[in-house]
Amino acid sequence: MLENILTLLSTLVGGGLLGILFERKKRRVETEAIEAEVIDRIQNIYNKFLEDYNEKITELLNENKKLKEKIKKLEERVNELSK
Repeated sequence: MLENILTLLSTLVGGGLLGILFERKKRRVETEAIEAEVIDRIQNIYNKFLEDYNEKITELLNENKKLKEKIKKLEERVNELSK
């Protein structure tokens, strides 16, 4: 009888400890998977930001170039009229 009680207690305690350890490992693995997914999403958002940023910079550089050309033509015209 005492032996059965000891066996039952050791099974409950041992199983409980094993369950806790297994659950902790399971949570750690789940957390790592979630973190990897979040990092992937952040990387995708950052890549999209860089794409948009580079596109906008290119547009602004082109616009700046056109405006400089326009200013140069206007300065030439002013010089011609000033003579």
